[in-house]
Amino acid sequence: MIDRHVALHQANALHDVMGQRAEAAAAARALREREAGHPQEAENWEQIRSVLRERRAPHQG
Repeated sequence: MIDRHVALHQANALHDVMGQRAEAAAAARALREREAGHPQEAENWEQIRSVLRERRAPHQG
């Protein structure tokens, strides 16, 4: 598991490059890592995805 600060930094960098597609890209990377047999890397990407999800504004009802 990566440090929360590192996940935040990586999420910010990914968002800067990919914009709104960043969360989907992190999810896809987590899936690829899991399928490749790298559960630790997959978990790291899930943390990054979680940070990106937290950044989104809540859905308006």
